[in-house]
Amino acid sequence: MNATWQRATVISILFGFAGFGLLLVFATVLWWAYPYPENASQQEIEFVWAIHTLAEKLFGFLVVALCAVGAAAPLRRTWRMGLGAAIGSGLVYQGVAIITYISKFGFSAYLENHLFWSTVAVTVAVSAVFGLIVIRNSCRCDHHKTSTKTKSMSVVKPRILPRSLRDASLSLGVFVIQFTILLILPALFLAVFVSLLSGALCVIAIYLLFLLFTVKEIRVTNEGLHFIRLAGSPRRIRWSEVSSITKVTSREIILRGWLWPPFPAREMTLSFTAEGHYRIAFNGKYIYYPPADTQQFEALLSAHLRYGKTMQPKCADAHRLPEH
Repeated sequence: MNATWQRATVISILFGFAGFGLLLVFATVLWWAYPYPENASQQEIEFVWAIHTLAEKLFGFLVVALCAVGAAAPLRRTWRMGLGAAIGSGLVYQGVAIITYISKFGFSAYLENHLFWSTVAVTVAVSAVFGLIVIRNSCRCDHHKTSTKTKSMSVVKPRILPRSLRDASLSLGVFVIQFTILLILPALFLAVFVSLLSGALCVIAIYLLFLLFTVKEIRVTNEGLHFIRLAGSPRRIRWSEVSSITKVTSREIILRGWLWPPFPAREMTLSFTAEGHYRIAFNGKYIYYPPADTQQFEALLSAHLRYGKTMQPKCADAHRLPEH
């Protein structure tokens, strides 16, 4: 297995388990808000069980779609990898869900209440459709860039996977804190004081909102830095607005990039590494970005900063990339 397929496998597993975590949160809130009635008859028990089964099934396929989008996005430039990661994330999610169900209720109960091959077929279909949507949009973007002949544009992808075991431990700890504060607590609050539906919708809304603000990549052009995202700011930073670009420590990215402010954070990629981030200071503000290839990133910055220095000599000093 080459490095690219290993990356696709890791991404599939991560999003599969993350999707199952969302399902656990949804199921927990649902059972808390709509439990079995006291002294319930057999008919009432069966009715409540059917409602929960249907709700979890529907929410589960929504999670499959979200996992497919998330898994395909980092690998969308290569359609085989993107599609494979999308389908793999859905199968991992369903595999974990089936194993959990059998360990709790038994194999016979699973066969009685579920159709295995139908579940697999629908999972593959949903994952493939949403994965292809992401890949197709990427191909459109590439075609547009080619047709406009923007030869001066360079794309810098974010680093997704951790660089070491220590790095993975730090990132996982921060993820747990963010997940609890930004998603679990608001969802539980709405479920308790408003309604179960509000809590479930809150989970979906926050997840989608995070995806909207996520920075997918940076495009370095002669004019400046272009951040590819659907919502949030900055979108573009001109070279004349840049005051410094500096490599920072893991401590700084955790405290100032991820934890504060909580949302939108100053580092809004899907990165799972606390190492190799750069602080980009502009107009009295700053954000962080973790390039997948730090040497390529610094080379591009140096070239374009020299370009900016030539084009705007009055503010030449503002474009210098500091030593680190």
